[in-house]
Amino acid sequence: MGIDGAFRGSAALANGRLTRGRRHGSRYQRIFSVAYCRADLSLDLEIRSRAAYLLVRDRGGVLAGYSAAWALGAGRATAGTPAEVLVRRACRTHPGLVVRQEATAEQDVVEAAGCRVTSPPRTAWDLCRRLSPVEAVVALDAVAPIGRFAPDELLVRRLREPGRRGCRRPDEIVAGPAA
Repeated sequence: MGIDGAFRGSAALANGRLTRGRRHGSRYQRIFSVAYCRADLSLDLEIRSRAAYLLVRDRGGVLAGYSAAWALGAGRATAGTPAEVLVRRACRTHPGLVVRQEATAEQDVVEAAGCRVTSPPRTAWDLCRRLSPVEAVVALDAVAPIGRFAPDELLVRRLREPGRRGCRRPDEIVAGPAA
């Protein structure tokens, strides 16, 4: 009986797909406090993101940053990139997981790859606020076509959410290098 990808340990026990002894044996590895995967899988961004979503979905959390970009089909993360989630209330951090505590408007959330994730414009805005200029341009170029939005639409977001950390950085990214 094989289980592919990340799974919630308690669910696998409850539906009889796995026993407690096998879950804690050498065939499976624990990712975060509630999530597991087969031991032979490498913990890439997809596995970590799916596990992170299992950790926060019942608390209204969503995937964000590179995790959202992966789910949307625009993943360009390097090996070792941590999963990222947004939650309303504090959530314990784990190695390989970035937890950001902030509210997310419903219009900024979509479903992708079986997870609730930030929308393409919100994902691009978050990445542009936090990444180096070169990485931000690459992320914006990957996410914008998927979300069918013009990069300059990110400039309006600053007016809706003034004072957010890094809220002026997307202006620099969209404007490009100074002549």
